[in-house]
Amino acid sequence: MTRLARKLARFCVVGGLCVALNVLVFWLLIDIAGLNYLIVTAIAFFVVGGVGYLLNRVWTFESHEGAIAQEASRFYTVQALTLAASLVCMRILVGSLGMNVLLACVVQSAMFMVANFTAHLGWTFREKT
Repeated sequence: MTRLARKLARFCVVGGLCVALNVLVFWLLIDIAGLNYLIVTAIAFFVVGGVGYLLNRVWTFESHEGAIAQEASRFYTVQALTLAASLVCMRILVGSLGMNVLLACVVQSAMFMVANFTAHLGWTFREKT
């Protein structure tokens, strides 16, 4: 398996874990606490984002350099852009199309996977040459 394929496979594993955590947060905050799905979308990004950053930094991209602040800043910049797109996506899927909110959470996560991998590979955790 090439290094790129290994990174992509690991990114998918981390992404799957983060989607599962996202669904748990959605279920707890919507079904149990009664919060609005758009508010929960934002909360879930921040709750799960830290897990995604740590696992991707250490395991997926094997970044052990000392540039933690720069990587975290880049990671959360990508996440902020994804959050904005996710809010629009959730509004369309749930608000306009009537999709189940938990299913919409999974669908929108899958929609942004390739863009996020590309951004994190080429910018957030770019290997020093």
